[in-house]
Amino acid sequence: MNKIFDLNAIFFDKNEQKFIDLISASLEGKKQSSIPSELKDLLLLTDGLICGEFQIFGINAHKRPDKFYTLPEIVDYNNNFNLFNTDNKLIFGCYRDCFLMYLGDNKTYCLVTKIGLKIRKQYKSLLDLLNSELF
Repeated sequence: MNKIFDLNAIFFDKNEQKFIDLISASLEGKKQSSIPSELKDLLLLTDGLICGEFQIFGINAHKRPDKFYTLPEIVDYNNNFNLFNTDNKLIFGCYRDCFLMYLGDNKTYCLVTKIGLKIRKQYKSLLDLLNSELF
């Protein structure tokens, strides 16, 4: 994860474990996936991340119109997808024309097309996804 901090990226204040766990339980209560441990580790360092076209949502929304960016919060973003089959899944970011999605059933991270929600690429870990797409 240290590679992330070497990038020209926008970082936010870190979170506390109790707030991450509360949000994770809230998502799970809505039949979505809880926040996976690798993503929790990242959220302990920064409440979201923006690096070019790559965004990872935090537990809080970040709106900076003066800097021309908005980063939604993970719960609200996932609530918008209740109409789709999102059981045990979690949208935790965006990259180009894809969502970053965690599939809780098979514990994998995916790039999923925004149109049609088709899996484009699948990774065993968040670090694999970041290494493949960001670095």
